[in-house]
Amino acid sequence: MSRFLPESQYDKFADFYLEFVHREDPAQNPIVEAVVAMLGDVTRSEVCDLACGEGFLSRFLTAKGARVTGIDLSAKLIEHARHLSNGLLIDYAVDDAQRLASLPSSLFDIVVCNMALMDIPGLKETYGAVNRILRDEGTFVFSVVHPCFETPFNAENPAFITDENGNFVAKRVARYGEEGKWFSDGDGMYGTLGSFHRKLSTYLNTLVGASFTIVEIVEPMLPPGEYGSITDQWASMVPRFLIVKSTKVGCSSGWES
Repeated sequence: MSRFLPESQYDKFADFYLEFVHREDPAQNPIVEAVVAMLGDVTRSEVCDLACGEGFLSRFLTAKGARVTGIDLSAKLIEHARHLSNGLLIDYAVDDAQRLASLPSSLFDIVVCNMALMDIPGLKETYGAVNRILRDEGTFVFSVVHPCFETPFNAENPAFITDENGNFVAKRVARYGEEGKWFSDGDGMYGTLGSFHRKLSTYLNTLVGASFTIVEIVEPMLPPGEYGSITDQWASMVPRFLIVKSTKVGCSSGWES
């Protein structure tokens, strides 16, 4: 890794992350399906898969006809992405999403950042870097855990309220205004790697301030039904995720990466 790049926590926990991602087929993940649907036809489009991890979305979009460049701060995850791509024509690079120093300006038709913005410290800097590498009127789509309903939690402020049988009753929203890095006290992703909580207004106002026009917002939910897990129960009643589609304003934004 370049000495100019900060060390990624995902290098240390790469195996943990890979096991988490591959518990189910990522291509069958409803969030991935919603993101891909929002992108539309990507045939012959230049696409940057920002914070690509082990590259599952890069591979999926390549199969759809896109010309993909996958970027991640973790050298170990990029190594895995190259191996898993198995000869596909995908360019991968280790780079910081807050700068994207390895990429020229106005190169891409589309930038997609799937379930990663909440793991990047500099939101304004990332939006600015994305603006720079996009062509005028290019598309930027990102998905995050829903900031209104996935707020910092721990044992004292649990994520769910359940009944006496352990069934979902309500989603607890606490500490919504406390923006910044947080950890749960568990051994999952939030307990191991933490996350950056931001208010919905922070995500959207900063995006508009970076010279993007919001085109569409989707809050995917599971269809009503009987679900075994608590997370699936609440995902059928309260949106777990937020997906935003925007376009770069067709003139120089004045942002510096």
